[in-house]
Amino acid sequence: MADSKNVQGMTNTAQPGPETAEDRLRSIGLELPPPPVPNGSYTPFVQVDSQIYIAGQTCLLDGVLQYEGTVGVDLTLEQAKLAAQLCALNALATLKEACGGDLASVRAVKMTGFIRCDASYGDQPKVLDGASDILRLALGDRGAHVRAAIGTNSLPRRAPVEIETVFQVLVREGASKGPATASADAGEGRRR
Repeated sequence: MADSKNVQGMTNTAQPGPETAEDRLRSIGLELPPPPVPNGSYTPFVQVDSQIYIAGQTCLLDGVLQYEGTVGVDLTLEQAKLAAQLCALNALATLKEACGGDLASVRAVKMTGFIRCDASYGDQPKVLDGASDILRLALGDRGAHVRAAIGTNSLPRRAPVEIETVFQVLVREGASKGPATASADAGEGRRR
């Protein structure tokens, strides 16, 4: 199982400035992993106008699932939150690739979280807080987002959590339109 830092209960009022998203993550001992390789015939992200859609992210690290099983059966709430944190770090790593490395030019818009659990489990929002807290820590106020937390009985590779995210590229005054639009071939070289 992964050994990650938990940001539960941490409030972050960090404003974008000289400190980067990666600096804020490093301040609690976390780093962005390499962007995960797609596990199928899809692209890791697509940009449409100012929106960047990130494909579903699980708790993979270097191609290996770090947490496996059903939340509330095989995993505790705390373990599931750590899995969700890793999902968010993977989403941010993919976002960094999508926006040419400039995480200061984006804001979170939406997160949909899928939590593998049985029908009686009701703490899906608490599990997803692990991912939401990472976005808020890394992006400051730009990390605030709307979300849905959904229980399901199965996820790819027996992952306990999967998140899907949408971000917006912000246009700064006097700046160009932002990162180049991702084509349908984005990430093609990273597929296995």
